Amino acid sequence: MPQYITKRCLFCEDEKCLMDLYPQTFKDEDINADVFSARRITEHFHYKMVKCVKTGLVFSREILPDNILEKLYAESKVTFIEYTDIIRKDYWKPLEKFSNIMK
Repeated sequence: MPQYITKRCLFCEDEKCLMDLYPQTFKDEDINADVFSARRITEHFHYKMVKCVKTGLVFSREILPDNILEKLYAESKVTFIEYTDIIRKDYWKPLEKFSNIMK
């Protein structure tokens, strides 16, 4: 079972001001490289979501540490090779207007 990192509000850091919004929608056993594969039909998994009543910030309360996420993404499968050109164009489109600045 992975150890989660417990987050506080970035602005006030007061743990007493948090209001639960949505429960976590996955179980630990659901976490695997297949879930982290890009461009697939998703289960809409998310962490527990809370809201700071002082600042209004909505955020994930308990999250997986970076080392676990890095491993899951590294082991994930690329299942969209035939769409690479289309995806590249889609991702580039919003940045294209800035391409002259980057040269």
